[in-house]
Amino acid sequence: MEVNNLYTLSFVGGSGGSQYNLESWFSRHESGYEEACHALRLVSSGRQKVPKALWRILQLKLLGIFRNPNNHNILFVHSLHQAVLSQLPEVSAEFVKLIEQRPQPRLARILNTFAFSPEGYTRWLANLYGMLSDGVMQPSLFERMFAGLFAEPDAVKIEVFRYTDESDCCLFADTGFCLQASQQQLSVGVSISADMFAIVHLRRERWENLKNHFAEQVPHPPNMDMKVFDNNHQQRATYNRLCIREAREAVFGRSRRREDYF
Repeated sequence: MEVNNLYTLSFVGGSGGSQYNLESWFSRHESGYEEACHALRLVSSGRQKVPKALWRILQLKLLGIFRNPNNHNILFVHSLHQAVLSQLPEVSAEFVKLIEQRPQPRLARILNTFAFSPEGYTRWLANLYGMLSDGVMQPSLFERMFAGLFAEPDAVKIEVFRYTDESDCCLFADTGFCLQASQQQLSVGVSISADMFAIVHLRRERWENLKNHFAEQVPHPPNMDMKVFDNNHQQRATYNRLCIREAREAVFGRSRRREDYF
C-alpha cells in the first residue's frame, strides 16, 4: 500500500531514524509470482494435482487479504485476524508495546485514510507481525493457518479458471478477494492475473472452527486435487460482477436508502 510507515513497527534513533517494517517479510512470499503464474498456464485442463505454483499463489493471496488495510472492517477478514489472535503467544505482546511507542503525528494519516481507531490499527499491525514472525513461532502462524485451511481435502475444493482471448479479462477486486457464502460453504475468489482467477470452496463448519485447525506441521506441498477450466465465460461474468459489486459498495456503501448518503 502506498502509505508511508503503514507497516512500520518502530523507528531507530527517533522519528527520523531508520525503521523496522514488514516489507522484507512480504518480499519473501512475493518472489517468484510471475514464474508461478506462467507455470499455472501450462497445467493441463481438467482434474489435476494442485501444483506447487498454485500453492505459492494462494499463500500470497491470503497474505494480501491480511495486509490490505481496507479490509479490516470486513467480517470475513476480521474473522481471520481473530483466529490468528486466538493463537498468538504472550511474547507477541511486545509488538503492541513497540507500535504504541511510535510518534503519534505519523499515525494520523493512516488512521484517517483507512478508518482505523488507534487501538484497532495497533492490533491489526501487531497481528501481522505476530503471524509472520519466525521468532514468535516456527513454522510461523501464517504458515500454520494456510496449511490448516487445506489440511482436510474433503472440506475444500479448488478451481482455476483460465482464458485464452486477450479480450476476456478477469477483473481484480480491490480487497483482494470476492466472497459468496451459503449455509453450507464459503466460496472465496481471488484474481491471479488478467487471464486467470481461482475459487476456493471451504465447508462452513471448517471455516467457523478455523482457530482450532492451525496445523502443527506444514507439509510441502499439501497433496490435493484441483479442477482447471478453460474459457468458462459464465463463471468469468459472475466473478467480474462480484468484483464490480464490491467496488460499488466500497464507494457507495450497501444501503439502498438514499438518505444514508445525502
